Amino acid sequence: MTFTKRPDTLEDLIGWLQDSLQADYSFALQYQDPDFNNELYGLPPHKDIKRPRKGEINFLPENPEGMDDCNLEASRQVLVNEMMKTKPNGSLIKKEMAMTFALRRKEVVEDNPG
Repeated sequence: MTFTKRPDTLEDLIGWLQDSLQADYSFALQYQDPDFNNELYGLPPHKDIKRPRKGEINFLPENPEGMDDCNLEASRQVLVNEMMKTKPNGSLIKKEMAMTFALRRKEVVEDNPG
């Protein structure tokens, strides 16, 4: 079987295969994996694949004006303490999350917490 053009999505490929094979049932696509002696393996479900939301992997925003890492760490600690409360203040949390984004992002990129 040959394609006249490359399908844009996996759904397009499945639809084209069902039309050309006149199949009215669903099926799973498999591929040969050269790392495992070319045995057939199923493709992961399309909805389970996570996609990046930004194009920059190591994006580091600037600190807010007039704030250094020590001030941001103190703001982060206020945020941690607020989250430990049974009824945290939503507006304070939103403000502190916006304020400390640069510090938290720096920790993720540089320290690789994963």
